[in-house]
Amino acid sequence: STHFKLPTDKLLPGELTWTDEGWLSGDPSLVNQDISSFEVMDHFLELLGSKSVFPNLKKIIVTGHSAGGQLTQRYAFSSLADKKIPQIKVKYIVLNPGSYLYLSPNRPIAVPENTCTHYDNYKFGLKKLNAYASRAAVADLISNYLNRDVTYLIGDKDIIAHNIDQSCPAVAQGNTRLERAQYFKMQLDQEFPE
Repeated sequence: STHFKLPTDKLLPGELTWTDEGWLSGDPSLVNQDISSFEVMDHFLELLGSKSVFPNLKKIIVTGHSAGGQLTQRYAFSSLADKKIPQIKVKYIVLNPGSYLYLSPNRPIAVPENTCTHYDNYKFGLKKLNAYASRAAVADLISNYLNRDVTYLIGDKDIIAHNIDQSCPAVAQGNTRLERAQYFKMQLDQEFPE
């Protein structure tokens, strides 16, 4: 279990912290700009995948709920760590995220582009990727993501709109977590059929 701390948490001297949204997007630490939250995740995967440390390990599951689900989905998109441990099967389980990283500029709900010009920027889309996600070509990241073992789980009663991101890029994905999950899956099926 990983806990990414905020500056308002009780901290040890020099402990890494992130903004409220930065840790779930793979942004750099506020303390050390050279370390992103996704690089911390990479470290864990590479450590777990080390045959000298865990010789019998065959599978790693990366999972998170809500904001952790957002981290899991965006990490599954942008990580290259699993390429360094090809002998280990890595599975990503995304649980009830409040929003998704879309793999194209298309959204299920019309976007008022004159007032929501940033709807396709990272963390919601593929424009203006952060430094971590920018390490590889977008086409390669999309291909990697589509070829990974990613499972999405959503509560069918998760239909409350007021407890999730209400920014225009998020609302363009749907009004509730359930609706956003259904639209995202529909978009994947339409634009990237197996």
